[in-house]
Amino acid sequence: KYGVIQPITVRKLADDSYELIAGERRYRASLLNGASDIEAIIMESSGEESANLALIENLQREDLNAIEQAMAMRRIMSSEGLTQNELAKRLGYRQSTVANKLRLLKLPEYIKQAISHGTITERHARALLNVPEDKLEEVYLTITNRQYNVSKTEEYIRELTHTHHS
Repeated sequence: KYGVIQPITVRKLADDSYELIAGERRYRASLLNGASDIEAIIMESSGEESANLALIENLQREDLNAIEQAMAMRRIMSSEGLTQNELAKRLGYRQSTVANKLRLLKLPEYIKQAISHGTITERHARALLNVPEDKLEEVYLTITNRQYNVSKTEEYIRELTHTHHS
């Protein structure tokens, strides 16, 4: 009814064509709606900057899982030499949010897969970060087999690590 509320972002290429940087879904929706033109912001940017802007836009979409978000964050930080704090500012997140997502990448592959597949939640995984490595697989299997919710998982891990240290 109102068309596109937020303009798409493009950059001009050497051959006078334009490359879409951000707003792919808005662009596609406009085409489906029969629009012959769409409002756009033209950015002066290099290919790498464009890729990072697209990554940032993707990060802010809700349908990425925590591992995909963390991998995208790590990619942007390394390609642009950003600190967690600088990235958090760009994304409109708190620094702790960025730190928590990045910590998930330290988990073994089978747990990262479980997050990606929705077998466990990001909060389950954050609790698993507190488990000593030699106990991790056992704890993971226990919480998944018994289908523990997050608070039960946290409680189980607290009891386990408490007795483990004493």
